[in-house]
Amino acid sequence: MKPLPLHFYGFEAEPCRAFPAGRTVQRPMVPFRLSWNDRTTPTLLGLLDSGSDDCVFHFSLAEELGIDLRRGPTAGFHSASGRMSKLYDHMMTMTVWGPVGPFFSYQMYAGFTGLPAGSKGLLGQTGFLDRFDVGLSRSRCAGRLVLHIR
Repeated sequence: MKPLPLHFYGFEAEPCRAFPAGRTVQRPMVPFRLSWNDRTTPTLLGLLDSGSDDCVFHFSLAEELGIDLRRGPTAGFHSASGRMSKLYDHMMTMTVWGPVGPFFSYQMYAGFTGLPAGSKGLLGQTGFLDRFDVGLSRSRCAGRLVLHIR
């Protein structure tokens, strides 16, 4: 299977003491779709997040898929800010989307919680990075995703 090219997308970071005028931050994003029963999300961009233990998605995607979050297992979720919240886990199909259609589909547990506004998903260690080898080049703002067969 050929590697899937990854792209970096520019996000405007809010001004802060170190960068009072703000700045554009380049983030590696992966196009994906989630499916549950007979419903599928449109193609979305998930942040490739090596610091996230799991794949975590916004509550709105669970609603879109018709998932009753109260019927699944729960776990604690610690955000990078240290805030603890509840994560609702459900088994579903993840499809990584390529330039001309599906790249690879597989079953995984997806966790749903309240992410910051505008964020649809974090693609973390369990459920994503444990299945792919990833190469990133910040200097060229490019990367590649290679399926890691286990």
